[in-house]
Amino acid sequence: MAGIHDSFMNWTGNLPFNWFDVTVVLLLAVGYARGKKNGMSQESLAVLKWAALVGGAAVAYEPLGLWLAVTLQVGKLLAYILAYCLTALVIALLFVFINRTIGEKLKGSDAFGKAEFYLAMPAGMLRFACIVLAFLALLNARYYTTAEIKAMTKYQNDNYGSNFFPTLSSIQDDVFLGSFVGKQVKANLGFLLIKPTAPVPAKAPATVQR
Repeated sequence: MAGIHDSFMNWTGNLPFNWFDVTVVLLLAVGYARGKKNGMSQESLAVLKWAALVGGAAVAYEPLGLWLAVTLQVGKLLAYILAYCLTALVIALLFVFINRTIGEKLKGSDAFGKAEFYLAMPAGMLRFACIVLAFLALLNARYYTTAEIKAMTKYQNDNYGSNFFPTLSSIQDDVFLGSFVGKQVKANLGFLLIKPTAPVPAKAPATVQR
């Protein structure tokens, strides 16, 4: 079983794309279909919400995260992830209000005319692309040292005979080093991702002297 798995990984490693690229293509196809079904009147606010969420969270997570780290006395990694998620939540709630006001008017209007469905299809794809970017931002947050990666590899080899089970660090490598989409995002849109941050090391329990 381990030999088959290793052979498969070696074969796929020679390709210019991997499972993540296929997943992204499928998600974009779903976005295309959703846009075609909804029309631009419904899709416009949805794509604006996700674009604002990805952009706003990318700008706000670091200053807000630094403040949370000091205020809550937590590590930067946890603070950055909390700040990103909180910013995303605030933006999502804001668009709930916008959708109840402007969104209802758009649905019953002819604001986009003949371009209603022609614009909606790429808008739907853009919305799902933003969802992928939000996922990548969170995936990029955890920084792993070489020692940590070696320890995880050794643990799997010692207990299972191979590295069959994926870890967060192996998924990061698959996405950001092995996939075409991940490499392009890392190189050109890295400012939208949470910068890799190591967690605060666990404190050793204090010894009681007698």
